[in-house]
Amino acid sequence: LTWRGSTLRSRSDSEKSELLADIEQKVWPWMASGAFKPVIDSVYPFEQAVDALEKMEKRLHLGKILLQLPQ
Repeated sequence: LTWRGSTLRSRSDSEKSELLADIEQKVWPWMASGAFKPVIDSVYPFEQAVDALEKMEKRLHLGKILLQLPQ
């Protein structure tokens, strides 16, 4: 499964409304059910953001790399 984004700038307002209605009806319930969960590879403290970026650049991850913000 791949989640991709799209730019909607070039579409008409009616097309955007249709897409939004489809997403609300077909996608959000599926996501809210917990069926869709991102794969998290690792979590880095914000202070180690450079290390996280290096891991990503070297493609040593499978899934998302998260930065934990200080509280």
